[in-house]
Amino acid sequence: MAARTSAEASETRAGVGVRPPRLLLADRDHAGYSHDPEDVAPLMRVGAMTRLREPAVVVYQIAEGAHQQTGVVVEVPIADYRDRRVRPHEATDPGREEGVLEHLTEARFQNTPVMLTHQPRPALSEVLRTITAAEPDVDLDTIGPATHRAWVVREAHALRVVGRELGALDALYITDGHHRMAAAERFAAGHPEIGPDHAAAFTLGALFPSDEMRILGYPRSVVRPAGRTARDILAILERSPAVARVDDWPGVHPPPPSPGAVALALDGRWYRMWLRDSTDGLLSQLDSVRLDHEVLVPLFGQHAVRYVRGASEAETLDALLTDHDGVGFLPHPATMADVVAVSDAGLVMPPKSTWFDPKACQGLFSRQLVPPDA
Repeated sequence: MAARTSAEASETRAGVGVRPPRLLLADRDHAGYSHDPEDVAPLMRVGAMTRLREPAVVVYQIAEGAHQQTGVVVEVPIADYRDRRVRPHEATDPGREEGVLEHLTEARFQNTPVMLTHQPRPALSEVLRTITAAEPDVDLDTIGPATHRAWVVREAHALRVVGRELGALDALYITDGHHRMAAAERFAAGHPEIGPDHAAAFTLGALFPSDEMRILGYPRSVVRPAGRTARDILAILERSPAVARVDDWPGVHPPPPSPGAVALALDGRWYRMWLRDSTDGLLSQLDSVRLDHEVLVPLFGQHAVRYVRGASEAETLDALLTDHDGVGFLPHPATMADVVAVSDAGLVMPPKSTWFDPKACQGLFSRQLVPPDA
């Protein structure tokens, strides 16, 4: 992955123009935190943070239970985002995007890579398997339920193969970090004086093959309408034009995920709510979008819908419902094919439509938008 200027790359490539990252790598005791720029020098003096001073392949592996995904950390050109080689699939919240931009403008420091996915490349996967057979440079098993590992390799063959394979990709798809990507683009747009190779002309990205990504269902809940019994609520739901029927579900565990079927939690019991088929376009065929736009918001109101995150959706949802006397919903998650189709069509899902898990570790990889001369 030989370093080239953005101008040179844009003249010779048809695909994405990622490059080796100019980053700071934290050790196991200092990852997981949001570092400030003033932290860098003291941490480097004690060896807790290392600056990559020459091109390298940075391999990043995240594992949780039986799930494992292995990719590379790179710099992603802002120009690729503008040219739609880097494609979003989810809308951003204006207030949150503004907050990320304000922090970026003040700190000029990135602590978490944008997570992206791409079509599998067998030759790339083979090189990464060889690299990850060795001991990692950083091995973290203390950041939540996932284990994070990183390898730094400067060997010429690895650099060449990774650069060739990534350069052959037509597109990258954002999986997590839509707000970070949008804020990085706005930061660059606000500084037209920067050149094509300036750090701010890129953002930090972690790239993983699409066949290793995991998408979970994003639970929702609504506050129980005052004075309504379980029978009342079921009747209200069944009157929705988007709902075909609601079936009882035996047992204490929710029904397994199934397209068109939403697991419904109410008064300690589970039900299966079937959505009617829709032919109103690509977005309307996604269960999470239809559930929100055609069922929950019309029946309960926009501000009544809450979104719940957690490693175990059913347990997290049960706890929330108990605390807030709510009604819970587990829609079937979008598939990777859904995400690619929406992105390629130039569409965006509403926020909270997808939940890619696990997430990138904060503070393991950092990057200065205004690097020091040294």
